[in-house]
Amino acid sequence: MKLKTALLFAFLALPLAAAAAAPSTGASPKPGETRDASFIQRAGAAGLAEVELSRIALAQAQTPEVKQFAQMMIDAHTASNKELGLIAARQQQRMPAQMDGDHIKLAGRLDGAAGKEFEFLYLRAMVQDHEKMAAMLEQAKGTGSSDVQKFARNTLPVVQEHLEMAKGLAAKSKSK
Repeated sequence: MKLKTALLFAFLALPLAAAAAAPSTGASPKPGETRDASFIQRAGAAGLAEVELSRIALAQAQTPEVKQFAQMMIDAHTASNKELGLIAARQQQRMPAQMDGDHIKLAGRLDGAAGKEFEFLYLRAMVQDHEKMAAMLEQAKGTGSSDVQKFARNTLPVVQEHLEMAKGLAAKSKSK
C-alpha cells in the first residue's frame, strides 16, 4: 500500500509540475503577489492533501457515506487545484509539488489504519483541514491580488459546506 501511495503522490505532482514550469521574467512582483505566493503555496499544498487523503479514503473507507464524501473531495479539490494553478501560472508562481510533511505523515497513518479507526482519522483530518482552509480563505478575501481575492470568495462557501458535511459524518461515525 505504501508503494501505491508513493505512486499516487508522483501522479498528482505531474499536472502541478506543468504549472510550475511557467517561465520567470525576473520582473518585480506586482502589489500583493508576495502575499499571493504564500497563499498559493499553502492552499496548493492543502488542496493536494485533500485529494491524496481522499483517494486513500475512497480505497479504504467502509461506509458508503464516507466513500461518497471522499469522491466529492477528490472532484472538488481537483477542480480547485486546477483553478489555483491557473492563477499561479498567470502570476509566474509555482504550485507546490507535494503535500506538506504533516499530511505525508498522516497519509502513512491512514495507510496503516482500517475500519472505524481509519474513518475516524480521515474525518478528523477533513474537519481540521477545512477549518484551517476556511480561515485562510476568509483572510485572503481581503488581501492579495484580485485573482486570489476572487478565488477566496468563490471557494470559501464550498469549503464551509465541506466542513459541515465532514463534521456531520464525524459525529455520525462517533455514534456507531
